[in-house]
Amino acid sequence: MPPKKTSLPIHAYDLYRILTTIGSMVTQRGFVVPDDRVHISQKQTEYLYDMIQQNPARHLELLNQEYVHAKASESRCLIRFLLKPSGISRHFTQLIVDRDIQTSDQVICVVLHPKRLALQSYEYEAHIPYNLTVFSSFELLVDISKHELVPCHEPLDVEASREVHHKYKGHLPKLVRYPYGETMGDAMARFLGVIPGMYVKITKANPYSGVVTKYRVVVDNPDMDPPAL
Repeated sequence: MPPKKTSLPIHAYDLYRILTTIGSMVTQRGFVVPDDRVHISQKQTEYLYDMIQQNPARHLELLNQEYVHAKASESRCLIRFLLKPSGISRHFTQLIVDRDIQTSDQVICVVLHPKRLALQSYEYEAHIPYNLTVFSSFELLVDISKHELVPCHEPLDVEASREVHHKYKGHLPKLVRYPYGETMGDAMARFLGVIPGMYVKITKANPYSGVVTKYRVVVDNPDMDPPAL
């Protein structure tokens, strides 16, 4: 039976997958997510979906959330949803000047759309602040961090990044956050919300040598050196 037509560009089960992925993403960024959001049920999602479908312009804010960091209570992560990609420039302008956005450490903006959008390029070209990461809902249908081919990525804090920087004297492979030319940005860099100059610890199981640990330094442009710590 074909899915029931809806005024939203996604279906209820898609929303369930998106919210589950966001819960995983925010948790891996170090923020505390309530159990009812980490393990949100399909029934809860269907209730939210029905509410939003009745009046998307009014009830879409039901999806907006705010989370506090596990180690620093003053550090916040905001989740904001946009309904349509049309007029996206105006929406981004509103987000940038929004007081909550300016005072938050991290902001995740989700544009509800059934297809992949070139939001990374727009984000890069429009000089969106580093604390704001923009995703198409299509990108969040799957939690890429749980894919069997994706190794464990762990962002390092400033102190740990400095230790790695001095140990390797700055000579480390780069992790490109944004697309540059025909090179796509690293999906895990955006998933974790890392910014240029940060270091990421990558751990991968190897059947021959056991656990292999690598480090990468985050950059926007692969042709440029990372900013100083």
